[in-house]
Amino acid sequence: LLLNPLTLLLILYFSSAGLGRLIWTKRLLRLFGKGPTKEMERAKAEEFEKAPYQVFECDNCGMELRPAKGRAEVIFGRERFRCARCGAKASAYFDIANLDDPRA
Repeated sequence: LLLNPLTLLLILYFSSAGLGRLIWTKRLLRLFGKGPTKEMERAKAEEFEKAPYQVFECDNCGMELRPAKGRAEVIFGRERFRCARCGAKASAYFDIANLDDPRA
């Protein structure tokens, strides 16, 4: 009973926690040809770059805002702008695609 491959996979799956569980799940699905392939992940990354919006994340709470490209200055330029989740000022938001920003 303990040497059954399915049992061993379930033990590995449930012994992992959080992100580890996700990684093991992806590996198992890829092993059986059901999960996302590297080509699919690459295509998703290219699609993200072509998106008509930018992604900004709050440094305090992690909330994401996705304004249309070119609209971020208008939205974050408002004097009274605050994060809807934690109330942080506009300066707490950063563009996750900007690799020059150490927070990204």
